[in-house]
Amino acid sequence: MAFLSKLKAGDFNVKLQVKSQSNHSDNLYGEIVVSNSSYQNVKQVWGIINVTSLRNMNEKFEGDKLQSYNEFYILIRYDAVLYESMKPDYILVDIESDETYKILAYTFDPRKEFIEFRTKLDRDGSIA
Repeated sequence: MAFLSKLKAGDFNVKLQVKSQSNHSDNLYGEIVVSNSSYQNVKQVWGIINVTSLRNMNEKFEGDKLQSYNEFYILIRYDAVLYESMKPDYILVDIESDETYKILAYTFDPRKEFIEFRTKLDRDGSIA
């Protein structure tokens, strides 16, 4: 990834909402159990969404519809609030298209310029 100083403000053209699960509990094994979870807004940010590779795209029929699944890299500017509060159950929601991205991994730039997320487009989940 290039230094953010080489990116222009207009490159960040997708408005995203960072959300966290508000209702969850742990089971006997320490696993997070989500039941009727609702999401609460953590932060609204601007980002860049890039597809990892068309080679990684998976397609399959679900019922009579062809569904495609792919991983995306989402880049946002560094944010101290997210740095302090980031949890594995956070999701990213594209405000314009209402698409939900499940966070698979995230990286904080040591220069404190950006946060990069590796995500999967979640077609099954509905956060209402």
